Amino acid sequence: MSISGWVIGVTAAITVGTLADIVMADGSTKKFVKGVSALIVFAALIAPIPKLLGGDISFDIVEEMADEDYLQDLDRNYAESRADLFAESLKRDGFGEAVVSLHTGAGDESGKAVAAVITLSPETFDEGVSLEEAEISVRKKAAVYFSIPENMVIIVGA
Repeated sequence: MSISGWVIGVTAAITVGTLADIVMADGSTKKFVKGVSALIVFAALIAPIPKLLGGDISFDIVEEMADEDYLQDLDRNYAESRADLFAESLKRDGFGEAVVSLHTGAGDESGKAVAAVITLSPETFDEGVSLEEAEISVRKKAAVYFSIPENMVIIVGA
């Protein structure tokens, strides 16, 4: 388990415990929920200690909270939402319907945009906008928006 996975596990345990505490009405059930939440947070906090001591004890619930697939899904959803927002901004700027595909890095570059493929539909442009003008303008705008070099923005005219 990496340090970032451990921090995410502890944070998730605290967040879930806090949310459960807020939702619960006052009474004996709330005290029980607080106790269980405290035990889960404690388990999350001590999870790395056995590995440091050479043991093989595992707290599966903590490891599942920091599942690598879950983090990759978050990165993918974030990239898709950024691409959708950029497509909407292109439409507002008169470039009509566009399909934006954002490619992200892996490993340390996970979640960072590394390339963008933008498909433009010239028939949906505002009047007076040519495909050549659109390519130049959209390439510059995408490079700034996604913080990538202009040569990593690929414009396709449909």
